[in-house]
Amino acid sequence: MGAKRDFVVINYQGEDRLLIPVENIDTIDRYVADGESYAIVDKLGRGSFAKLKEKVKDRLFEIANDIIRLAAARELVNGIKIDIDDYLIKDFQSSAGFKYTKDQTRSINEILADLSSGKVMDRLLSGDVGFGKTEELIYEESFDLLLFDVNIPNITGFELLKNIRQNNINIPTIFITSRHTADDVKIGFNSGCDDYIKKPFELSELQLRIENIKRLRQIDNHGQIKIDNDTFYNYEKKVITRNHEEFNLSKIEAKILEYFLKNKNKTMSEIFSIMGIGAVSLTLFLTQVAKKYIEIRYIPLVALS
Repeated sequence: MGAKRDFVVINYQGEDRLLIPVENIDTIDRYVADGESYAIVDKLGRGSFAKLKEKVKDRLFEIANDIIRLAAARELVNGIKIDIDDYLIKDFQSSAGFKYTKDQTRSINEILADLSSGKVMDRLLSGDVGFGKTEELIYEESFDLLLFDVNIPNITGFELLKNIRQNNINIPTIFITSRHTADDVKIGFNSGCDDYIKKPFELSELQLRIENIKRLRQIDNHGQIKIDNDTFYNYEKKVITRNHEEFNLSKIEAKILEYFLKNKNKTMSEIFSIMGIGAVSLTLFLTQVAKKYIEIRYIPLVALS
């Protein structure tokens, strides 16, 4: 007997059939009908479909020519030139109350450039939810706490937090959601959240849970983690203070210290797994920290105990 293979069967007019190997399934496209019309099934081997494709191709060229003529005509039209340095515009921008991502800033600047160019604007800005603006902002800015809903467009809050944790962002996070089955709660904590609040809830409950996270993470009201009686780590500034002397940490040094502080009593192999780097790389970083901050060289090791 020969080898067995799987095929997709396409039925044509009459009893004609075409077998497509499953590994070539990418050669099949979905048919999109025009309005309420229905697709007409062709007979295999006839040239009617090829003729139809030629007609569509000709029509697309006509549409493209119309677009080019329209664009050329718009270039000759004088638009309204807006003074983007007007104090009303500046005041509106400064009072918007939002922190913009890099892409948002770039889009705004490009739009303002269009408005001040004196040409007819020809731009479409898509800024709907679900395009990653929240995740991008988290990577660019510093936050003390994240409050996430689970039900967000295009991606769940679970997936979003998992992405953030995989990029070594260790900001305390609470899920606030109406999804309250045991499986939902399990998925939430497995994705890296610090707490999970079920709707509806009282603000006093949220405050208690935030205070509990600060206690568990040993964060005081100034954003500092107490390492010992003389040594503190400022979570936001990435600075270690020992006997009133400050030591600035690099990003990787701060990341290592934060992982040690969060993952107390875990074995070194668990730390390697969490951080996603090998033992040699981590040892090198710890050695660099010890050389650079000799006065505090024991801190990452003490944090393990």
